[in-house]
Amino acid sequence: PDPPLLRPSETALGGVRGEEATMEDLAMSAQWEQEEADRDEAGMDAARWLFQKVHSQNAKKAIESLLQRVSALVENPSLRDRLIRSMRSDEDLSVAFRPRASVLPGKRTRARRGGDSSANEHAKEHLFQQSIAHLGDSTLVIADVESKEHVGPFQLLKIMYCCVSKHSDPHDGLRDLFAKLRANVLSERPKMQDRAAKLSEAKMKERMDATPAEQAQTAPSQDLLAVFDTDVINILGCLDNDNFVRAAARNDTQLLSESIANGQSVHVKHSLLLYTPLHAAADFGQMRSLTVLIGAGAALDSQMAPCGKTPLHYAAEHGRYDVVNELLAAGAAKNINDSDQRRPWECCPDDPKYEHLADILKDKPSKVAALGLGEAKSHELLINFAETIPGYHQSDIDTYTVEWTQATAHAMNPDYIRTKSLMHPIDPDAPVPSEVTRLTTRLEDPPGLTTRHQAGIMWRPEGFVIPGLHPDTDYEVRVNAHNVAGDGPWSARVLMRTSTTVPAVPGMPLVLKSTRTSLTVAWLPVPYENGKDLVGYEFQRLMCSHVATACEGAEGAGVTWRAKDAADNRDGEAFEWNSVPFKTWMRYRLKPQEEPSFTVAGLEPHTHVVFRIRAINEDGWSTFSEIGGPYRAEDFIESSNVGSRTVELHWRPSPTVVTLRWEVQVRLHTGPAQDDQYSTVADNIVDAPSMRFVATALRPGSTYMFRVRGHDRFGWRSHQTGLITHPIKTVAIAPDAPSMPFCNGLWSTATTILLEWTPGWCNGPQIEEQEIYWSVNNGPWEQRELLEDPVATSYRVDQLRTGQSYAFKVRTRNELGWSDFSIPSDLITTNSIACPHDLRVNNRGISWIELMWSPELPGVVVEQYEVQQKQLDGDGWATIAANIHEPRFLAEHLKPLKKFQFRVRFRTVGGWSAYTDPTEPMQTVRRY
Repeated sequence: PDPPLLRPSETALGGVRGEEATMEDLAMSAQWEQEEADRDEAGMDAARWLFQKVHSQNAKKAIESLLQRVSALVENPSLRDRLIRSMRSDEDLSVAFRPRASVLPGKRTRARRGGDSSANEHAKEHLFQQSIAHLGDSTLVIADVESKEHVGPFQLLKIMYCCVSKHSDPHDGLRDLFAKLRANVLSERPKMQDRAAKLSEAKMKERMDATPAEQAQTAPSQDLLAVFDTDVINILGCLDNDNFVRAAARNDTQLLSESIANGQSVHVKHSLLLYTPLHAAADFGQMRSLTVLIGAGAALDSQMAPCGKTPLHYAAEHGRYDVVNELLAAGAAKNINDSDQRRPWECCPDDPKYEHLADILKDKPSKVAALGLGEAKSHELLINFAETIPGYHQSDIDTYTVEWTQATAHAMNPDYIRTKSLMHPIDPDAPVPSEVTRLTTRLEDPPGLTTRHQAGIMWRPEGFVIPGLHPDTDYEVRVNAHNVAGDGPWSARVLMRTSTTVPAVPGMPLVLKSTRTSLTVAWLPVPYENGKDLVGYEFQRLMCSHVATACEGAEGAGVTWRAKDAADNRDGEAFEWNSVPFKTWMRYRLKPQEEPSFTVAGLEPHTHVVFRIRAINEDGWSTFSEIGGPYRAEDFIESSNVGSRTVELHWRPSPTVVTLRWEVQVRLHTGPAQDDQYSTVADNIVDAPSMRFVATALRPGSTYMFRVRGHDRFGWRSHQTGLITHPIKTVAIAPDAPSMPFCNGLWSTATTILLEWTPGWCNGPQIEEQEIYWSVNNGPWEQRELLEDPVATSYRVDQLRTGQSYAFKVRTRNELGWSDFSIPSDLITTNSIACPHDLRVNNRGISWIELMWSPELPGVVVEQYEVQQKQLDGDGWATIAANIHEPRFLAEHLKPLKKFQFRVRFRTVGGWSAYTDPTEPMQTVRRY
């Protein structure tokens, strides 16, 4: 920011604001102004600031600002107007500012009224010069080159302002001024030093006589001579501009570089050639000088040359291709006219060999005016655009460039995305199987919204075809023209959309699971439906043995298929499955499904099959997928080490589907499988390249079926895509031991015990017989009964003694041997109180039956009898009487024609006796 060195006067020079002051008033006001020394101090500060501003790139603006500040110091309107007019006029310096020969600083002069006109005129002029002396020290003089007269800093302002206003480059104008003043300043240096020394001595004396406060307010600024020495002399000591321009013309890059490093400006002019160093380098074709000057920031489009020419004009006049290319590469403008209104290309020599140079210097083509869609197809767009006509300053159009950018993504099938996500690992760092990479790379578009272009297109009325596009996708298209000068601007972008078409090709069928007689095949759905909803798929299979013959290849090469008519003794080409007639293929129509798979069952064991698939939408059928196969029908899940109670399972995971864990289920094979017959035996088996699981706790001699399925990122897969074993039978062994026998107390008496048990698993062959052993009062075990009924679960042991303790155990036998004994039963003690005997039916009727029994044993006192009955087709035993004192009872309220059984017991002081054996079933009489 400009320093606040100059301030408006506090009081008007005329004494009265707003009134025209007389010369006498002006003279008196001048005497009442502040001291001459203060004015001199302000003048030195202003001159110092001015010299510092010479270095500024905007020197003209700095001087203009200074003039405004000086004019503000003179508050009298007439004086201010005269000052501004004299500073900005083209008058000679001697008219505006006459030499101050008789008036010295500090001497006060007063004009006399009524004096002669010449004396008054001289006083007015002298007073004017004294009143404007605020800017500088009148003792400091600089010799004017033209008038050889001494002028003060105010006159120096005038000189600088004229140089700046009349020079095309203000900075260079000031430098030229100081170059002319160099000799005179050096010759005046002794006088300046003497006068400056006297001034400093006077100032110092005044400060010594002043008070400390006044000394602080009137502190002298830096000596003007020192400022002049450090600022102005450095500027005046610059290198010779002519030598600098001459070095550029001579390709003296060393001198150029050193001069620039020392502060030499690259915007100077030669005094005779009147152009800049860059003009000289272009004029003489000096490429190295050109490179140095451009790197130093030389103005590429400078017209500081005769006729207002740019360096490009000089290079074109002499047909310098290399200079023209270098300037254009640096950014030189081709559309600047010289004073004759000629562009650089019009300055080229009139010679056919320079026609190409003229074309280079001409303008680039204009913008393509119109662009539109001619016809849209599924994979290409026909566009039409207007032909560009070159103008006067443009060379002929060579070719056009068409650029097309995919504006929207090619819509992808959601079923494809889901199926693909099952195939790729969840962990981004996990390796992707090569098969997955191959499949998806073949089916999918390149990722991202692509931008492509094709250059070198010749304009044709029928338009241009953009190939290789995606169906039902938006594209932004634009065009530009090209000539020797370069590419013209792009046309406006036009949004175009390709048409719909048939679906994309589905993925190659892959075997998902297999058995000896079936193959389950899955495939990647179509990645793109191409604008129309998918209707379904057509799945086709072909039995290899029907059309070709399998030939064993070299060791490890596998099976090679040849046509059936190919000679056996020569190697024919591999069989081309797509060459088989369409009618030979077995076809299946399928609807789109979440898990695209299909199972072909009923095959011959270990046969080979090939598959292919195609999709259909409203626009028609897609092409067929790649041939999948030949695939051999074989078990993907197998069993090994089959024992009596364990089976070891092995299965192959799918190479293209990422599985997190596995589930194994089992069912006892007794007929057609149902989902609810399976039970899960494991559901957290970690996936591995080779899967193995041992099933335990199986029954010997039984047939089982196992199935496994995987768990992916979406959950458990359907069992339809899982693996199922063929029926597996465990090894048969002897039966399992029966359960521990127990006594049914309700059916036991004092002399009989009813044993019940559950036979063990037969473990293959059927049970043929059972055997009961007993122990009396913890004695040795003895065989009691051999039961020929293999399925018996109870047995009544009779002819026992009352009050005795018995234990029983059971075992079974099949054709492979006897089972282990069951766990012995608990001790069973018969009742020590003898039960009634000879229970019989005495009579019967429609709704009643009369019972009788023999009395108790002698010496036994009976307190009461209890009778129970049981209807054969009804519930169990029920007490019908419990307070009977006679050995007889009439059972009433019975249903006609129903069969009943009865039993009796009695109670003594020792407790209840055992029940009698039940009567034979007795039926009531029919109602008449």
